[in-house]
Amino acid sequence: MNESPNRQRLFVIRCAIFLLPILALAPFATKPYQADDHVNIWVAEQIAKSPFVFFGFDLDYRSARSPIYEGNHNPPGISYVLALVGVLTDWNIVALHLAMSLFAGLAALGTFELARDLSARGVAAAVTAVLTPAFLVSASALMTDVALLAFYVWAVVAWRRGCERASWWWLCFAAVCAAIAPVMKLYGVTLRPLLLLDGFMRRPGVRWWWLWLLVPVGVFGGFQAYMYTRYGVLPIFDAAGVASASHWRANEIASTRPMLTLVFLGGSMLPLGIVAAMRAGLRWSLGIAGFIVIACLPVFGGYSFIQLWIGASELFPPTVLMHVGVFSIVGLLLIAGTVRSLPGVARRDLPLVLAWLCGTLVFAVFINHYINVRAILPLLPVFAVVLCLREIRRLPFVAMVASGVLVSMWTLVADEDVAQHAARVALERAAAEDVPLYYVAFWGFEYHLMDGGAGPLAFEEKTSFAEPALPLMEPGSLLIVDAYARAAWTPPPRGFEVIEEIHEPYTLAATNFDTAAHAGFYWHGIGLLPFRLRYTKRETLLLLR
Repeated sequence: MNESPNRQRLFVIRCAIFLLPILALAPFATKPYQADDHVNIWVAEQIAKSPFVFFGFDLDYRSARSPIYEGNHNPPGISYVLALVGVLTDWNIVALHLAMSLFAGLAALGTFELARDLSARGVAAAVTAVLTPAFLVSASALMTDVALLAFYVWAVVAWRRGCERASWWWLCFAAVCAAIAPVMKLYGVTLRPLLLLDGFMRRPGVRWWWLWLLVPVGVFGGFQAYMYTRYGVLPIFDAAGVASASHWRANEIASTRPMLTLVFLGGSMLPLGIVAAMRAGLRWSLGIAGFIVIACLPVFGGYSFIQLWIGASELFPPTVLMHVGVFSIVGLLLIAGTVRSLPGVARRDLPLVLAWLCGTLVFAVFINHYINVRAILPLLPVFAVVLCLREIRRLPFVAMVASGVLVSMWTLVADEDVAQHAARVALERAAAEDVPLYYVAFWGFEYHLMDGGAGPLAFEEKTSFAEPALPLMEPGSLLIVDAYARAAWTPPPRGFEVIEEIHEPYTLAATNFDTAAHAGFYWHGIGLLPFRLRYTKRETLLLLR
């Protein structure tokens, strides 16, 4: 891997890096909506009707009707992209996914450029970052995360080059990227202190460069002012209030979130474990592996140390414990390998790298309302670049690429259809009987049900707490309950009967989002693993009358 190619070869390499994630995601362009896709699509549909009133609608959301901005605190940047593509293509799902994959290409190319600027192996860093479940599964969705990552990385790259070269063009480009990033996702506001810190380290004697940071400050402040003027809310404070709500941390102990972050980090960036072990060294790698193996041994009445650290009240099946152990080892190796590689970072670049790493980890562990892969995704470019500061031999690099393709594609296929099948079965059953269909559901499952004409379950207003909560449903109506809410409806309450159990099909015996499998890629409340392999039991949903 020659990192000093001529201009023509460099152009070819850049094109290949940009196209790599786009080509990898192309087979999954028909992936149904899931996770938070539906929220962005609803906002996009509103933008298509009224471009300047993007949050001007109410939503029947989890059995309660409320304004969309109460459940969605992110700015509508990604929804404007989806609205443009949707209007031009009649909301073709393939076109929407292909358009979103362009952000994945930009994020990959930005990682390559960042690596070159930090004197790392650019091809190795970009390829290993792309071929992780964290990147590809996130990029296969219609959510904000990879778009944020693309603008985040390019803002840093452009800012560094602008300060180094005293180039107003690069600084302008950095300011634009830094302004767009928080419009995609609120976490983009962390770019401003990061760039300010790097600017002082890079050009301490020049003061005019910081004026460019007024651009993202003005854009974000304008958005907050618009939201307050029109809707009476400030999204940044609302999001902070949601994140700090105590119910998100119920039944947790002090070590729960750090331990889960380690598990999610190792699982979602699993292919990077090979180069991380190389950088950590044999002694550290064996020590970490031995420590986690001992921690996973069931010594307290079937419980292990690692379960106690997570604060789990139930015994883990052996396969779940094995996943937790492997992912924890890789997570610790990533941290150890990165720390041992930091001396290779130039002194003036070190504050930027440390602030990026530590700031994102602090946010993911202590500030964000739950642990998921989306919160730790901004760490991916830094880990990949720092771990690739030195040359990687051919065999380990091939092993990383092979493991990345295997694990990432496996999890992508598992993530492809967890909602559409059950929605179709319930809608067809209700249509055949000519009765209304209601639901207790969330994530993309809710979108497919609403799109088919089903309505959310609502309850009559109570005049006292002693009265039972009575659902507003006609006799004979059908109700479908997703797996997450199933426990509350088993056994069914008085007035309901279970008429069918609908099983979700899992391809290749893997799942990313399943309560029974302990897999919670998008939310640790569903499961303590980012994904689970070799899982053959099917998710069960209830259809009641």
